[in-house]
Amino acid sequence: MITSTDTHTSGQKQFTTNCPDGYVALSGGYNIQGSITASYRSNSAGDPAGVTSWTIVQTSGATLSGTAYVYCLATQ
Repeated sequence: MITSTDTHTSGQKQFTTNCPDGYVALSGGYNIQGSITASYRSNSAGDPAGVTSWTIVQTSGATLSGTAYVYCLATQ
């Protein structure tokens, strides 16, 4: 199991953090200033039918307001 992170700047309201190839998302989360309305497993485009990424949707936040992360599990 590994953790993958991604830092974002203001203006972005949907963040998707991807697992490396050969891994699936087990869980995820965030450390962000502001409000989050959704946090879910997804594909790299943010589609909840996927299993390789973690997506969060932010409603407010400041510049460089935080980090989204995903716990990834090897598939083999």
